[in-house]
Amino acid sequence: MTDAMAPWAGRYIGLPFVEHGRNLAGADCWGLVTVIYREEAGIELPPFSGCYVSTAEHEHLESLIAKEREVLPFRTIAERLGESDRDYAVRLAGLVRPLDVLILKETGSLCHLGVAIGGGRFLHTMEGRGCIMSVFDPRMEKGERWAARLAAGGVWRHRSLEG
Repeated sequence: MTDAMAPWAGRYIGLPFVEHGRNLAGADCWGLVTVIYREEAGIELPPFSGCYVSTAEHEHLESLIAKEREVLPFRTIAERLGESDRDYAVRLAGLVRPLDVLILKETGSLCHLGVAIGGGRFLHTMEGRGCIMSVFDPRMEKGERWAARLAAGGVWRHRSLEG
């Protein structure tokens, strides 16, 4: 795990939550991933705007994420090896790099995404709050909440960012 946060991270905090948003005027959780990838890595990701009506459709989003996992240029960085949620999250925290995509459980479904920024932290956007920074490393203060949600989902790394 990189202790330092990516220098670009603060630029996105406070970005408004906008359903189907895909730019700096506002974004939903996949929109935030696409904006950060475009702005920070020069990588264009598919918008998926027409693939769901609302981010409130958690089960539909979970099936969309599972389906697209097969075709997007990402790979899962670590498979679960029978560890507890906490142990798996600690192991993931040691592997995660800035720009990795975190797949998180939200209200019972794997339907929420965030972008790692280093130092055991990630950016994500939530309705009513906009883009915020949270902690996913369970060894850090307030990390347990998101660590369990991360352990249910996992982490993707874009293939062009490997190495």
